[in-house]
Amino acid sequence: MAEQHGFSLRLIGLGGQGILTLSTVIARAAESMDLEFTTLNRLRSAMRLGPVICDMRLGRPGFTPTLPPARADAVLGLEPYEGATSAGQLIRPGGVVVLNTARIPPVGSLFTGKPYPDLEPIWSALQKHGARLIQVDASAKARTITGSVEGANFYLLGVLLQVAKDFPVSAKSLEMQLAGSPAKLDCFWQGLREKLSLREP
Repeated sequence: MAEQHGFSLRLIGLGGQGILTLSTVIARAAESMDLEFTTLNRLRSAMRLGPVICDMRLGRPGFTPTLPPARADAVLGLEPYEGATSAGQLIRPGGVVVLNTARIPPVGSLFTGKPYPDLEPIWSALQKHGARLIQVDASAKARTITGSVEGANFYLLGVLLQVAKDFPVSAKSLEMQLAGSPAKLDCFWQGLREKLSLREP
């Protein structure tokens, strides 16, 4: 159950993956429902492919958007390593973690030659912590639907709404915000209807 009738959400990805666009659409949909919310966007790097984080509190007035450890109701990660490590710090027992499986190597690895981190220990730790984990190649799904990976963020949002039944922003309100972007709307609805494989704790 979301903390005291509010919903705490972290969105995380890399520059160029549409995290800020996603947070803006969620915020506008919440506003259209007269739902109180707070948002904090953080770019840890100004360069493309640098980490981008957005913390949101939905339906809980008067609280800072900064999320304390182990209190997030959901984490949506457009890059699996960034999403998994963030969820390991923030997700509450019973929370939902939705991850895109399409990997983008850290920028530093281009210079150091280090391999992409092994995520299985992180996923196992999340399950032991009591998180519900969804993994899907949203980039491939978006490419199939629209010919581009740019809708992967809204595909994952649809998946999140399907799994997180207490998410306070309605699909209808989000649809209205995406009405001017048919490709993004198609990705959102496909994610909402996708048959999912849920890794339960």
